[in-house]
Amino acid sequence: IQIFLKEIIPSKTLIDNKIFESKPFSSIYLEYIIDFNKLIEECIFDKILCDNIRNDLCEKSFSIDQQISIVDQFIDMILHNNNNIADCFKNLISWINMFKRLLVRLLSLNMNINFDSSLDDYVKRTDIWKGNVTKNDIQTIEINKSICLKHAYIIMNGLKKKQNELMIDENQRSRINNIEQQEQNQNIMQKSSVILSSTNSSQRHSECKRRNAFRK
Repeated sequence: IQIFLKEIIPSKTLIDNKIFESKPFSSIYLEYIIDFNKLIEECIFDKILCDNIRNDLCEKSFSIDQQISIVDQFIDMILHNNNNIADCFKNLISWINMFKRLLVRLLSLNMNINFDSSLDDYVKRTDIWKGNVTKNDIQTIEINKSICLKHAYIIMNGLKKKQNELMIDENQRSRINNIEQQEQNQNIMQKSSVILSSTNSSQRHSECKRRNAFRK
């Protein structure tokens, strides 16, 4: 941040000199501060904005069929239909958080926004993504032009539901795997016990034969 302020900010009158001098703040990488700001935007959405969404963006403004169609199109684009999409976009949580930041910016601005404009134009902005996403990654995004900015909120909620379903499925698979592993372990222990018992029995039988032979 120290290098950025010195080289990019022309006027230093509003910047405290302590920023240039104090460490570790002055040595923090700028990308970390930007990502921290985006995390704050996500918190603002969760704590404040999620309960104050405009009516024309809420689910009640769209039919059930419209909601299902839009969300399914979007999920197919992420997980199924676009083989070229960057791996960082196959994580639903990254999209959910991006939509939170996008909605905070759109609904916090005191300006006229055309919510019928294509969502594709907005999600391809580099400033809406965190530092681990590159320009080349963003170029792999292809969203149907019929999906608009006004659909952002219902898509985000649809992704949340899908993520919950995936987590439930994963937990169920994990429980099934644990049960199967326990059953396998029990079977192994039972077989080992049978083998050990059989071995001990054979040893006792052999010992008895040796004793009987010795007595004769």
